[in-house]
Amino acid sequence: MWEAGGVPRLGIPPLRMTDGPNGARGCSLHGTVGAALAPCHSALAASFDEALICEVGELLGKQCEERGAHVLLGPTLNMHRSPITGRHFECFSEDPHLTSRAAVAYIRGVQKHAAACAKHFVGNDQEADRGHSNSVIGARALHEVYLLPFEAAVREAGAQAIMPGYNRLNGEYCAENKQLLQGVLRDTWLWEGFVISDWWANRSTMAAVRAGLNVEMPGIEPRYYAGHLLDKVKAKEVSEDLLDERCRPILQTLLRYPRQGTSKVSSPTVLGSTSESPSLGSSSPVSKEAKRALLHRAAAASLVLLKNQGDVLPFQHFEDGRKSGGLRSLAVIGPNAAHTTIQGGGSSRVHPEPCQSILEALRAALGPRGVEVRYEQGCPCGDRPTKSPELEGLKRMGGCDASGQPIHGHNEAKFLDAVLSIASWCSQKEWFRARCMPVLRCFGLRHTDPGEAGRNLISGEWGSPTDEAPGAPDGCAMRLKGLAGGAGAAAVAAFGFGAASAPMLCLQAALGGGAIGFAAAEVLLRRMIHAQWDEDQSLERAVRLAAEADATVLVLGTDGFWECEGLDQPHMRLPRRQDELARRCIEAAKAAGRPLAVVLNVGSPKELAWLDSAQAVLLSYFGGEGTGSAVAGALLGSVTPAGRLPTTWPKRLDLAPAVAASIAAEQQSDGEGGAAEKGSQGDVIYHEGLHLGYRGLADLPAPLFHFGHGLSYTTFGYSDFEVKLLSPPGATVGEAKARAVVRVRNLGKRPGTEVVQLYTETPGTPRALRAFARTAELAPGEEVFVTLELSERALGGMFSEEKGSWVSPASKTVIRLEVGASLVDVRAK
Repeated sequence: MWEAGGVPRLGIPPLRMTDGPNGARGCSLHGTVGAALAPCHSALAASFDEALICEVGELLGKQCEERGAHVLLGPTLNMHRSPITGRHFECFSEDPHLTSRAAVAYIRGVQKHAAACAKHFVGNDQEADRGHSNSVIGARALHEVYLLPFEAAVREAGAQAIMPGYNRLNGEYCAENKQLLQGVLRDTWLWEGFVISDWWANRSTMAAVRAGLNVEMPGIEPRYYAGHLLDKVKAKEVSEDLLDERCRPILQTLLRYPRQGTSKVSSPTVLGSTSESPSLGSSSPVSKEAKRALLHRAAAASLVLLKNQGDVLPFQHFEDGRKSGGLRSLAVIGPNAAHTTIQGGGSSRVHPEPCQSILEALRAALGPRGVEVRYEQGCPCGDRPTKSPELEGLKRMGGCDASGQPIHGHNEAKFLDAVLSIASWCSQKEWFRARCMPVLRCFGLRHTDPGEAGRNLISGEWGSPTDEAPGAPDGCAMRLKGLAGGAGAAAVAAFGFGAASAPMLCLQAALGGGAIGFAAAEVLLRRMIHAQWDEDQSLERAVRLAAEADATVLVLGTDGFWECEGLDQPHMRLPRRQDELARRCIEAAKAAGRPLAVVLNVGSPKELAWLDSAQAVLLSYFGGEGTGSAVAGALLGSVTPAGRLPTTWPKRLDLAPAVAASIAAEQQSDGEGGAAEKGSQGDVIYHEGLHLGYRGLADLPAPLFHFGHGLSYTTFGYSDFEVKLLSPPGATVGEAKARAVVRVRNLGKRPGTEVVQLYTETPGTPRALRAFARTAELAPGEEVFVTLELSERALGGMFSEEKGSWVSPASKTVIRLEVGASLVDVRAK
């Protein structure tokens, strides 16, 4: 599944890959336990720290080397276009500059030890119907927003591999889009790497090989290359020169990253060179202590303090780690306190060593000091499967008779464990992957229409895709439809309640196309397993606890089954009854005069109806292995948050600029004489153009939190802002054209770190982030001069749709420059 070919008789090993992008799982579905789990991409971007991101990338590259992988399938460079995208957590930002800088740092780190594969090229910005959707993007927005991070990855960082998206771009599937793979990548950017298809994303033989697709995945079971391509070669429809061109960069990567236990490429002349490419050799493994220290530092740097009314945080009873009196008990409440989400769902998941939850980290810090830490869940997070007695009535039915009655069944929890453990073991075996996978791919889950006799549950069948199944998790129907794909693809299994009101799941195995594979089946099963229990008692206990304890930490969030590859989120709210839990606990703590801090353990923006009543809110993202210790440190004062939001948090989904633009276009199209562009079925029209994220807020209400927002436990002053032009327009792309310098001083009483952000605005171009820098930790009263480099594009360069290329700013162009602590917190102009 995670390797491509190899020619043993020529001494050419298979090209081995591993998911990514927040860890190196290993070359199988199950992977290796003990993989380093870094913060998700959104969290890394929140650090605004290129040096730290490079360190994390180097750690992941080393882990690739230890696991025998040549290629890490990351970073993910798609944009935060919608807050409910399933893989929002897996992407860096809504801003192309921040995404570009994070991508360059990450790739440079990884490629010290393994090849990085930037994905998903391009416009794969949603999960719903991703295999069929057509992203319709104007040329200027395409080059200035969506292609920009890939360009930086290729031209600055030298990314060795690119993965096209499943989607179509302006009518052509990305994996066979010659304009993208040849015209942009190779002709314009002069790239010499190789293109890897996403799993089963290739749809052709000749179109793909001519366009520039080098590797079709999964390698053990190619659908359009392998024998089909061999037939084209024999028929002389594909020349040897073209084959050499497609093979050369793969062989170069095998030479650059030799792995122990594999054959070595012994004929460098095949690559068109006279000597073997330099090998980095094998490096010593990273110690567990060094790995934990780096991952804790990365998680801590990613924390964003969203609100801190009255300086509630840090809890003042533990200044400098010493108890100074007052705090005898701490209430820790919420579904993500004991079950902290440290990574999102889908192909990015790895298998780390056991690590502390937020609850465990707080107990470890406070227990030795005599502080009682009391815990109550309050309500569950979402669809997380549990090994609890409530699951005993949940059964998997092997089939139904003509009346819809189940024929037989068995315990679902035991079935799931058995299937996944067997599949994980088998997926690592060569004989299984070579002989059995092609057969097993014919089986999967298939939609069972309510009108299809003998394949329904007694009650609770689904109607239209937007209907909720009785008793199903919130939004389950819509998400499962997204997982299944578009028209003609497999849809969802029926879910409902039988005569005895026991939850039942009826799956229909079927031969033929459009079946969902085993990996998706796991997600589907886990989504639909929904233990039914009365949450009221736990919620009431949580409210009482918030009123009784000296202080409260409320940990809310989502999990890897809610924010997951393959399907988008149904809405922006926290799942289940978490908003009710937050509102009531905040009210109880306030009435009792007790401080309460909310920790948001999420991977994407959320509606927060209770925000005005909350005293303090800390965003942890999915922070990897170091999440628990980093959050506990921030709450107790040993860590000072300095992260900044890499994306805007709108108050509601319809106020997200891309969503608002689409709604406005639809309304205009439906009105009298509608002039708005209206696409064909499957089209996703990027109506917002350049005005993605914060660039599109001009005509919308203020968001919940602006891009770049983030508070600290101290304050900073800015002064002496100067800008100097270094070279005239028209020089080499990427060469600095101007330099800005500003003095930053810590004005508070605590040490802290500042993130300096520089925005520019020119005629015809929206105000945008153009440079940033994260300072070192500054002691109280300490100051530093921060230098920011500005490229020609930052000073008014733009992509000309008429010329089909970037053009320099006109002479005497008026450029407005602003420096500050966020998009709206401007300190100097």
